[in-house]
Amino acid sequence: MKIRNKMKTSKLTRSILAIMAIVVITLVTTAPAYAQSDPFSTVDKVDSSNWKYNPADMGMTVEQFVNAEGLHIMTKMQNMAGSVNKLYHFTELASAETKWVVSPNNDVIYSVGTVDLSEGFTIHLPEDGNRYITLQIITQEHTSSSHVGAGVYEYAKGHFNGTHAIVGIRVGTDGTAEDVKHIVENVQPRMQIVASSAEPVPAYDEEQLLKTRAHVIQGYNELPNLNGAAVDKVENITDWEKFTYALSGGWGMNFDEISMYAPTVPVNADQNKCYTITFDTPEVDNFWSLTVYNSQNFLMADDYNVVNSGNATLNEGGKSVTVYASNNIADGEKYDNFLLVNEDNWTALLRAHGLKDVKTFANFDAPDWTECK
Repeated sequence: MKIRNKMKTSKLTRSILAIMAIVVITLVTTAPAYAQSDPFSTVDKVDSSNWKYNPADMGMTVEQFVNAEGLHIMTKMQNMAGSVNKLYHFTELASAETKWVVSPNNDVIYSVGTVDLSEGFTIHLPEDGNRYITLQIITQEHTSSSHVGAGVYEYAKGHFNGTHAIVGIRVGTDGTAEDVKHIVENVQPRMQIVASSAEPVPAYDEEQLLKTRAHVIQGYNELPNLNGAAVDKVENITDWEKFTYALSGGWGMNFDEISMYAPTVPVNADQNKCYTITFDTPEVDNFWSLTVYNSQNFLMADDYNVVNSGNATLNEGGKSVTVYASNNIADGEKYDNFLLVNEDNWTALLRAHGLKDVKTFANFDAPDWTECK
C-alpha cells in the first residue's frame, strides 16, 4: 500500500474543530501485500460451541455471519451510490431513519462506498484546513485499514482477502448547519475512488443475517468495552467471541489508537423513567461523545441523541460530565446534557477519538445509569 498524505492533529472545542498542533508530513510507504483469497480461508474454522450467544443457534457459522454482515452493508452502499467504486455522500448528521449501519457516529458526516478489490484501488481524501478526516477500509472479514488525514491512499491487488470492501470516510463537524453545508459543498466533491474492476457485490441471505444478528447482539450489549476488537488481519483475532459480538452492534469499529468505545447499558431501561450518569470525560486530541440507541443499536430520535465535547456542559472543575436521559422532551429544558430515549431497553455508547492515553481508557469502567432523583 502506498500513502501520500498530510497528517494533522485536531481537537473539537465546545463549538468548532480547532487545531492544537500541526505536523505536516509527506509520507510514502509500501506495506507488504498478501495473496488475495476467500474470506476466512487463511484461518482455522471458528469453534463457537461454548458461546453464550452462538450464531450457530440461528443457523449460521461465525464466518458466515461476519461475512454476511459485511456484504449486507456493501450491498446497501453499492445500491445507494449507484454502483461499486462510487461514494455515497451523506449530507446531514445521522437520524432515526439511518439504518445502513448499526451505532452510527453522530459527530461526523459520512461518505461511504463499496470498492471492488480484485485489481487494486486508490482513495483521494481532500484537505480542508485543520478539519478531522479519517479513512477506513473494512473487508468482508471485518478487518480494517485506517488512516487519519488528507492524502492519496493506494492499495495493491491482493492486499485484502475477499472480493469487496467498504470505504468509509468520516469528516468531523461541529454540527451547525453552516459547517455541514461547507462539508457537503467543498469537501465531499473532492473525494474519489479509483479502481479498475467494477464487479457487483456477491449475494447473501438477508433474512438469515438479521435473525442471527438479533440473537448475537445480546452479547454486544453485555460487553464492558470494544477494546482490541478491530484488527488489520483475520489471523490477529485473539478473542473470536468478543470480536463477533462487537461487530454485531458496532460494525465498522476502528483501531484503539484512533477510536475507542465503551458501551454503557442501563438494565431493563424503561423509557418512561428518567436516568442519569456521571463520568470523567476522556482526554482526547479530537473529541468524545455519548450517543443513545435503541435495542438494535439504531438512533431513536433526530434530536437530543448525542452529548459530546462540542456541546456538553461540564461539571465544576471541568473534568466530568453528568448526562440525563428520558422520553420527556421537557427535560431538555430542565437538564443540561439531555438525551431523548423513546423506546424501552435503550443503549448508550461512549466514544473517544484520538485518546491521549489509550491504556487508561482501556481500563475505563463506565458507571451505572441510575434513576433521576
